[in-house]
Amino acid sequence: MPVMTAARRLWQVIEPVHAVLYFAPELTTAATESGLASHGSTYFACRAAPLGQATAALVTAVFYGFSPTRVIRSVPSMWELIDPATALQLRTSVADAALRRLLGPATANPMIARAAELAGRAVDGAETAGRPLAAANAAVEVAAGDAHVLLWQALTTLREHRGDGHCTALVNAGIGPCEAHVLRAGSGAAEPEFLRTSRGWSQQEWADAAEQLRIRGWLSSDGLLTTSGNEIRDAYESDTDRLAASPFEKLGPDRTEELQAILRQLATAIVAAGGVPVERGLGSPWPPLESR
Repeated sequence: MPVMTAARRLWQVIEPVHAVLYFAPELTTAATESGLASHGSTYFACRAAPLGQATAALVTAVFYGFSPTRVIRSVPSMWELIDPATALQLRTSVADAALRRLLGPATANPMIARAAELAGRAVDGAETAGRPLAAANAAVEVAAGDAHVLLWQALTTLREHRGDGHCTALVNAGIGPCEAHVLRAGSGAAEPEFLRTSRGWSQQEWADAAEQLRIRGWLSSDGLLTTSGNEIRDAYESDTDRLAASPFEKLGPDRTEELQAILRQLATAIVAAGGVPVERGLGSPWPPLESR
């Protein structure tokens, strides 16, 4: 299993705070009003908005894990319903409302302002060359004001910074988008059918990816990772951690530990309030593990 690095520990507490956007009932309401919900494009519009009016090819490339067929059902036609600037405003307002609902009076706690400051410093220290989603999110301007909103945007940037690095690690390992999900399912970290359908892969594409992994000796006939499969997964997860480290190395160990402690309190409260699902494969890496 990968060593529990500072970057991995931060990921475990960043993800639940960031993910409130996608599971918020406020987002469902806003998406229904805009037409995104019936179009099946809520996630794509919110996540791709920092990239501008992105094409299907660009979204497929930078999101990595989605079937091109699934992406093209939403992109670029979703931009006829909502422009990127409006989508940015929508996701910010939803994150604001969701965090106020989930955290209540705690949104005014000075620790959130401190976390926003520390997360902002981490973003300033993040290397964004070759990381399109991190770079695009780092350039998003959020009006000075409520600390929890500033914090959410900073954590989203750090989350996408890690995600960009994860895609690089997968490419370096020679693992394709569908194969990455088959490997994850084979590790027991998520339900195969959920991963397949939520990312838009056909049964045949999934079966073909599984066959390629079996040929490489990484997947057994019953769909579980072999010893070699576990080794390659540990290797690219460790590479992901390495590539995610720069923001926290520049923040420094003491400030990184302080940020982690605050975020753990916030993530605990969010999970307890039902802000994100915790079933395996459906939401965030929670509760934090000693190693994954």
